[in-house]
Amino acid sequence: MTEGSQARAAEPVQPRRAFPEGYLWGAGTSALQHEGSPLADGAGQSIMYRWAHAPGRVPAGQDFDVSADFYRRFRDDVGLMRQLGLRAYNFQRLLPDGRKRINPRGLDFYDALLEAEIAPLCNLYVFDHPTELEDRNRHGRPVQPNTRHTGQPSGRNRASRPSRRGPPPRR
Repeated sequence: MTEGSQARAAEPVQPRRAFPEGYLWGAGTSALQHEGSPLADGAGQSIMYRWAHAPGRVPAGQDFDVSADFYRRFRDDVGLMRQLGLRAYNFQRLLPDGRKRINPRGLDFYDALLEAEIAPLCNLYVFDHPTELEDRNRHGRPVQPNTRHTGQPSGRNRASRPSRRGPPPRR
C-alpha cells in the first residue's frame, strides 16, 4: 500500500445520511423459522407448513414444528426486544384461518407488544398464509388442482399461462 491509501483506510467511514428523526426501528421474523407450534390453538396448516411436511423438502425426520418456540415463549422474547430497543415488530397469526376467527393468543401477543411500548406491525402477506386461503380462489370456490391462489394456471403448463407479452408463439 502507498502512504495515501493507508491514510484513507484509517479514516472512519461517515454515513452519507442519517435516518430521519422518529424513524421506526423494528424487526420481524418468519413464522415457519421462528414461531414453532404451527397447529397450536386451532391454527390449521399454513402454506409453508404444508411445504415443509411434503416428502423431500427438509432432511428426513426434521421439520419446523418447534423452531425457536416463539409462540409459547413470546413474553420473554418481547422483553428481549424491549432490551434491544426495538420500537416495532411484525407479527402474524392473528387470523389463523385467514378469515373471520381471531386467535386469542395472537391478541395476547399484540397486547404484550403494546405493554412493552413496541408498535405491532401487521402485514397482509408475508409469504406465508393459511392453506384455507391458498385452496380457495377470490370467489370462495375451491381452486382447481393445477392452479395457485391467484386462480391462474401454474407454471407446469406454460403454454396456457397468461403473459403480458401476448399469447405464446404458434408452432
